[in-house]
Amino acid sequence: MIVVTAVLNVAAQRHGSWRVLVVSGDLDVATAPRLVDYLAGASWTDPPPRIALELSGLRFCGAAGLRAFVDGWERAASLGGDLVLVAPPRRVVEFLGIFRADHITIADAVTDLPQ
Repeated sequence: MIVVTAVLNVAAQRHGSWRVLVVSGDLDVATAPRLVDYLAGASWTDPPPRIALELSGLRFCGAAGLRAFVDGWERAASLGGDLVLVAPPRRVVEFLGIFRADHITIADAVTDLPQ
């Protein structure tokens, strides 16, 4: 029997006024709670919260990952801030459109984030 374990890596850093979470690996039902935990610990008290998820290393994103993006965006927006997806895989952008979550801002690179 072959067992495949999904791996998700999240590293936090700063870019100007943005809290950047660099996300790589597989974002699925098993690993999405880890991203949710990182988002819960993000700088929500910094008025307004500015969170960027750098996704260039994301190999897979399932529905639970998309839900984490939407929930994070909704929380940031409710506090007058923003959550931006940076360099998401094309498939993620397509799914955001399908699920009518294309209101989430997309940036090509961290250096493209507004300051």
